[in-house]
Amino acid sequence: MANETDFLDMYRTLGLRPGCSLPVFKQAYRRQVARMHPDRQGGTSDPATAARLQRLISQYDAAMVFQREHGRLPGAMPQVRFSVPEASAPVFQAPAAPRTTRKWRAVLVFVLLVVIVALAWQYINEAPVPEPSNASSDTQA
Repeated sequence: MANETDFLDMYRTLGLRPGCSLPVFKQAYRRQVARMHPDRQGGTSDPATAARLQRLISQYDAAMVFQREHGRLPGAMPQVRFSVPEASAPVFQAPAAPRTTRKWRAVLVFVLLVVIVALAWQYINEAPVPEPSNASSDTQA
């Protein structure tokens, strides 16, 4: 059983390093099985090669079980997902002014400007009132 789960030996046999991707791992396994298969040996059955092939197949099966359970191949670094902890004390945020207050403030400023402009226009365009003169009425009579 110890030989079946010796993943470093399996990586050495496949010519890979721990932490390789799953597609690369599967491709290397298939190529190695094709090289070690008894049909490729020319009809001669070598018991040592057959034993190594059986051991590789059982190691591969154990690696696939590991991958299904943990989401990674054995020997690969687990992906650590960091989460930002929430602050223990609430962050102070200044309350935003309501939109209605801003709206009325803008209307008030506009009305004041219109009144000021109207008063200024009235003051500028006010015609001087002529003073009545008695001298002109005496000369004409």
